[in-house]
Amino acid sequence: MRESRSVIQPWLRWSRFLLGFLILLWLPVEESNLTFVALFALAICFLGTISIAKKQEIPSRKYAWAGFLGGVCVGLVGFMLMVFKVGLHNHAVPDFTISQLLRWINAAPVWAISGLLLGYGIHLYDVAKEY
Repeated sequence: MRESRSVIQPWLRWSRFLLGFLILLWLPVEESNLTFVALFALAICFLGTISIAKKQEIPSRKYAWAGFLGGVCVGLVGFMLMVFKVGLHNHAVPDFTISQLLRWINAAPVWAISGLLLGYGIHLYDVAKEY
């Protein structure tokens, strides 16, 4: 277990650093496309879920639930990123409209189910690796 922990920790550390740098580059850009919001929210929640799963040593049979919780967080984190960017720019016409915010919130169950399926798929891969 020590070997895998020493290999994964630098990768997680550098991934977090790169993600933070990319978000700082994205914040001042004037755009209202939800693609970058989705990518950043997915990356934040994916790295967070991996970090928690490794730190707490969650068994693979619980990866589906961890993925579900990570998927739920994608909707919340994406919403917070959009609201933060709108508040940071403080224009008369915001970067993201109310309809985009509502559309993002309405997609939250899809993110949760996707996280559940991804976690279950990783569990199945882990089980198949043993055979």
